[in-house]
Amino acid sequence: MKLFFGSLLLSCFFFSTQAVSCKCLSYAMKDSKPKELIAEFVYPVDLDCGDWTGEFECNDFCFDLFTEITNNGDLESIPPGEGETSVGQQACDTIQKDVENVRIGIFSKACGGDILDTGLRSLQNLCCKEGQFQSC
Repeated sequence: MKLFFGSLLLSCFFFSTQAVSCKCLSYAMKDSKPKELIAEFVYPVDLDCGDWTGEFECNDFCFDLFTEITNNGDLESIPPGEGETSVGQQACDTIQKDVENVRIGIFSKACGGDILDTGLRSLQNLCCKEGQFQSC
């Protein structure tokens, strides 16, 4: 019996400190609502999934990360370490189809919860023509 409770206590400690997935999602927006998933980025981070805290921590993580790498949502910015490829071109490369006047929104998902809106939107609308990012 002592072995069972010892194992249970050890497993509770292990799982409570284990990193879980925080998903940062970029969506094409339509009428201020997410319409089509563009990309999903999964990051192992330490979250407290016992209540809403973990979901809000993930939301803050995604907001901060994408604010930094997109220079506050600028599709023309080039993320650090990405050579000459702009955020907009990366989105066009991912979408692989022509799009016109699409706003991109950043969302998060963690701890088995709902998708949460970070409130971050691209400063410009996204236009992709023949795989190339263009100003709309």
